[in-house]
Amino acid sequence: MGYYLYLTTFYHKDREYVDYVEERIRDLQRRQPEVWLFQWILLYLDEQLLRHPGEKLEAIRRQYQRGCRSRILYLEAAQVLERSPLLLRRLDAFDIQVLHFMCREDLINAELVMQLAELTGRAGSFGSVLYDVLCQCWEKYPGRGLTAAICSLLVKGHQSGTQYMKWFEKGVEEDIRLTGLYEYYIESLPEDWKKPLPQIIRIYFSYNNTLDYRKKAFVYANVIRNKDKDPKAYQSYRPAMEKFMVDELMLGHINDDLAFLYEIFITESLLNRRMAENLSRLLFTYRIQVEDPSIRYVLVYHEELKKEEKCPLKNGRANVQIYTENHRIFLEDENGNRYESSVPYTIKNMLTDIRFREYCLRLAPDSAGLLLNICSSEKPDRETVPKYAALLEMEEIRETYRKKLRQELLDFYCQNPGEESLYEFLHEINLTAFAKTDRYHLTELLISEGMSREAFSLAGIYGPEKVNLLSLVSLCHRMVLTMEYGEDEMLLALCHY
Repeated sequence: MGYYLYLTTFYHKDREYVDYVEERIRDLQRRQPEVWLFQWILLYLDEQLLRHPGEKLEAIRRQYQRGCRSRILYLEAAQVLERSPLLLRRLDAFDIQVLHFMCREDLINAELVMQLAELTGRAGSFGSVLYDVLCQCWEKYPGRGLTAAICSLLVKGHQSGTQYMKWFEKGVEEDIRLTGLYEYYIESLPEDWKKPLPQIIRIYFSYNNTLDYRKKAFVYANVIRNKDKDPKAYQSYRPAMEKFMVDELMLGHINDDLAFLYEIFITESLLNRRMAENLSRLLFTYRIQVEDPSIRYVLVYHEELKKEEKCPLKNGRANVQIYTENHRIFLEDENGNRYESSVPYTIKNMLTDIRFREYCLRLAPDSAGLLLNICSSEKPDRETVPKYAALLEMEEIRETYRKKLRQELLDFYCQNPGEESLYEFLHEINLTAFAKTDRYHLTELLISEGMSREAFSLAGIYGPEKVNLLSLVSLCHRMVLTMEYGEDEMLLALCHY
């Protein structure tokens, strides 16, 4: 009905009839405001809208707010903005949608792009459609102002992914003055970036480095890798880099760039005991990388330890501790299902400098991870016996492994009669615990060291079976002398045996 009335105005062009049709259309619009066709007709009948393009644009905006997404009305709005770019005074959803339509239909012009860049600088938040519009505009009308607008939008929206790197790079190259630009440039660089950083970036971060530790390490590692190209930057950064490295080591942080810094700056003279303990932990830190997006956790199970380690994946990565060859790695998905070998992953040791192990052995020989690694890979000897003893005292050790450690210690002393440390060892250990592991060898060792009362007590509790006969004869002889030939049923039974 409305469209028919509009068509009749092409035949009956007198003013009174046109006004009559306009009023009829207005009445239809009041009753059905969501029908965009009535508004479109009024764009060509209403004298006010015909004379004032700003009001025409607002009329289309109101129809958009009622839910209209007609390309016909987008085209009407686009024609208004194409002729009068200054009518673009804000960037709400309607304006952005119209601009997106204009980019798609190649209706945008340079003056409108300038106005868009100006308004984007005052935009409050990031929007993906607006970002897409700006990118398309830049392809057609590249310029410093539009580069600044795109960078500003990304910074305000806290967008720092690698997909935005090209814009921050252009911003730096074009010397855009924008707070946060240099920080976001660094944040957007891929992890494997090895090219020298721009000079302005190197200068800026030598005086004002507020990046988090990961990106700060990235900047420092880049300066070191390119020190031959810019030795002055390396020298100016070095004090800050050394302090940063010490601070991160004290916190126990590790990633590829930090590992590089540690290998460059750590010397034995720099370390204290606490730092060496942290370094020993980092020696056994491995990065697990999983491509499967359904995997949520990495779990590491050691045969020697009571508890498994469970680490969440972040961006497909997790750092875990692996101390021995006797470990198993599991991946857990979002439903709690675990996989050992069916889901692929990569594993990388974060610190491989052999110097660090020697430093830790000298400065923090009793650190738990180091003790576990040594005792799981080396049999006891004169140097490692104290490490075995220290590991036995740790609560984290599984009881089956604790029993294995005790057995290996007893075997070592039995195979090395006359070992100087045996007497001290026997006086320090828990005899009851060792007796439950191997009472025969323990009894013989006690007898060999003249600890007759302790050996006699064990023989009384557990019996003399399997103990070497000559050792029992020696024990009986000593106990007879110790008791001054007094009568003792247990001694008599042992002598009779």
